[in-house]
Amino acid sequence: MELTKEIVEIMDELTKYRTPVKRLPLLKKLKPLADEFIAKDERCKAIRLYVHRMRKLLGERYTSIRGYLENLAREINKLCAVILGKEKWKTITDVMVHSDQDSYHLKCYYPLLCMEEKFFSFDEELQDDIIQLAKFLGRIRKKYKETARYKGNFEIFTYKYSSDQMRYYWVKCETLVIHYAYPKNPDFVASSNYFPINLMENNITGGILSLIKCLDDVRETYKKAYNNLKTIITNNEKVLNEIRKLATPYILANL
Repeated sequence: MELTKEIVEIMDELTKYRTPVKRLPLLKKLKPLADEFIAKDERCKAIRLYVHRMRKLLGERYTSIRGYLENLAREINKLCAVILGKEKWKTITDVMVHSDQDSYHLKCYYPLLCMEEKFFSFDEELQDDIIQLAKFLGRIRKKYKETARYKGNFEIFTYKYSSDQMRYYWVKCETLVIHYAYPKNPDFVASSNYFPINLMENNITGGILSLIKCLDDVRETYKKAYNNLKTIITNNEKVLNEIRKLATPYILANL
């Protein structure tokens, strides 16, 4: 706590001066304190750990939520084609990714309607598996947003230019926006102004140190975002495994 207090006091001092000449000695004094703080503070470690876990959940090969969903849809469509037969599945609208502004969802409703419409054309043994398949498709999480938005009181340290001069200041932000595909680069929002942050950087502006006054809230927010993403992906994986089990006898029969 003493280290936090000392750093904040220096940052407060920085807000008083508008010229580099006055600020540079303060920055020199701040540097070793900041390095020590970043290395030891458990909140910083926790936030960066959640960033790592979120990237691992989504998968390094996916650069967006849409990429993850498109891969999921491809796997589901292959399994559906095995269960229903490729020719039958061709006549049904595929499970696909549908976009709506900044959100995406797996479009399962039309395939389910088609299966219902053609239900009497399937033989009796297959009908039971179709009922199971419909249940599994109904359980797939349908909506994803590329970002998670959380309300709160986040006071961050930043800067702005005015009349060819730069000055530091504290700004109170009401929203934290976490990008699922790029969790290390959140945005803080104050009165429609966006303040981008890189959580892997140790800068006093635009880096994790700029969040020194709100690290507790940021940590809890990242925990929520991680748990939400984990729940969605875990549920999807469970459904995918159930469809795989359903498809296994059909795969074996075709060997």
